[in-house]
Amino acid sequence: MIYYRAIILSFAGSVRHGLIPNLHGEGVHARYNCRDAAWWWLQAIQDYCSITPNGEAILAEPVLRIYSSDESEAYDSPEETTQPLLEVIQEVLQRHADGISFRERNAGPGIDEHMTDQGFNIQVL
Repeated sequence: MIYYRAIILSFAGSVRHGLIPNLHGEGVHARYNCRDAAWWWLQAIQDYCSITPNGEAILAEPVLRIYSSDESEAYDSPEETTQPLLEVIQEVLQRHADGISFRERNAGPGIDEHMTDQGFNIQVL
């Protein structure tokens, strides 16, 4: 179960715009264009808490955030941004409740030569 814990926490660290990346892009050029990924991640956390002995303890685990804000570059914060997993979960749920709207970083043929320009605009309302 330690591997599942590590996977859950690593995805928590990559949260941006209330989403987890569906493509990691070598860890720093991630793509955030799938809201279902966050919901499957939340289901994995619920399953982990239910199945693993003392599984709820993961909710207090510190998460090192790759992005200090939605607009920041990876690891650009002068100090590490950490918070408990429970706060990251709350952020994801709140962002989905409020609605998500942004344009993918580096939109254009450099990240997807087959997508139309409008396809880079993410709207989850």
